[in-house]
Parts: sequence; C-alpha cells; structure tokens
Amino acid sequence: MGTAWAAVAAILSFGITALFGKWLIPFLHKINFGQTIR
Repeated sequence: MGTAWAAVAAILSFGITALFGKWLIPFLHKINFGQTIR
C-alpha cells in the first residue's frame, strides 16, 4: 500500500507543478525575471 501512496503523491505533485508552471512562466517573462543574454 505504501508504494501506491507514493505513486499517487508523485502524480499529484507533477500535476500541481505542471499547472502552476503554465501560469508562472509567462508571469516571470512579463516582469522580466531572469538572466539577460549578452
């Protein structure tokens, strides 16, 4: 049963990260966050 909970936790965390990333990346681009390329 422990392996099943670990798999559920991994899938859930991946899903949350994917959804959050879809919102976070454009927001960071909008506020010009990150390194400038020379």
